[in-house]
Amino acid sequence: MSTYTIKLISPDLLQRIKIRAERNKRSMNQEILYILESAESENLASNSQLLSDIRENRNLFPVISFGEIESYKISGRE
Repeated sequence: MSTYTIKLISPDLLQRIKIRAERNKRSMNQEILYILESAESENLASNSQLLSDIRENRNLFPVISFGEIESYKISGRE
């Protein structure tokens, strides 16, 4: 396992983490790890939902070929 030091943490934030850790019956280290893991899990869930939404809705847009893109580029320059 790796060790990481958090520098310049505000006293207010440190106190809030301490209170939260006590309330959840965890050490401060366990609480910080829990917070980080929860944030990452939420991020992964959000990305999964976004990908699902894209796949579900991509058929709403027409498929454009490379040739069409090139012709649009050329006509846009005229």
